[in-house]
Amino acid sequence: MIQYRSVAEAAEYIINVLKNFISANTIFIALNDGANNTILKSYNRDEKLVPQGMTLPLLQTYCSIVFQGAESLVVIPDTSKDPLTVKMDITHKLGPCSFIGIPIATRNNPSYGTICAMDRQNIEISEKEVLLLESMAALISYVVDLEDASITDGLTGLYNRKYLEKIRLSNESERMNRHWSLLFIDIDDFKMINDTYGHDAGDLALLEVAKRLKQQMRKTDTIVRMGGDEFIIVIEGTQESEELRIVAEKVLASVQQPIEIAGNSIQLSVSVGVSSEEVEAVSLQQLIIKADQAMYEVKNHGKAGYKISL
Repeated sequence: MIQYRSVAEAAEYIINVLKNFISANTIFIALNDGANNTILKSYNRDEKLVPQGMTLPLLQTYCSIVFQGAESLVVIPDTSKDPLTVKMDITHKLGPCSFIGIPIATRNNPSYGTICAMDRQNIEISEKEVLLLESMAALISYVVDLEDASITDGLTGLYNRKYLEKIRLSNESERMNRHWSLLFIDIDDFKMINDTYGHDAGDLALLEVAKRLKQQMRKTDTIVRMGGDEFIIVIEGTQESEELRIVAEKVLASVQQPIEIAGNSIQLSVSVGVSSEEVEAVSLQQLIIKADQAMYEVKNHGKAGYKISL
């Protein structure tokens, strides 16, 4: 069985298969985050209709139409005449084209992405070719679900340590100049909950903390369960001290609200260490160490608080 190390690797394989069976000028795989559509992999035989790496607002792309219909396959013989595409900016830019698209649906995201084909001529597609497209979409979905399972904490559904390492390696290998702010969160005296109410109650408490953290943070922030009762929140972009103070206080206040578990009202608190690149550029690992040290200073001075280390 062929194994893929990443979604991008699987996408490259799929494009290489499809270009031998579908005669369209352009074949591409696009992913979307709900707002933007990015071309992950593309193949153009002659005319470069769709460049790899291009990102556009989702609603300004033909891929958005794929998610609107009830049918799994969208076929538009002429984008300059179809009512769904005739007024789109992309149509005015490219001129008349034919377009076909099929959705990629994963376990957690029914509109994860699309596999599409475009040509100046009408694309003739057989039933066997439709089945091939559906199989390739299912393959990507399978790879994504496997990848998600490997980087997701089984209890809370948050990311795990492996995902944090993936961020670090990606940042280093791609030489991206990303800047970070980071919160290291530890639940105070969590062992007492397990000892008093049992491990099932402890698991429910962790689930509730994870839920509250997600409610307080932005969708662009990354929340990681490091294991046990420790969590990390990665905020992309250097934040000012006052902004970090507000975030830390929101986390403290949210967690301190009583949790009802099996008829018991349990009140938790957390110790939070915060680090940022306000003074100098440091690695993600260095930020974790700084935030961890700041968190332990809070632990040693009464718990239920935060410390910002810049």
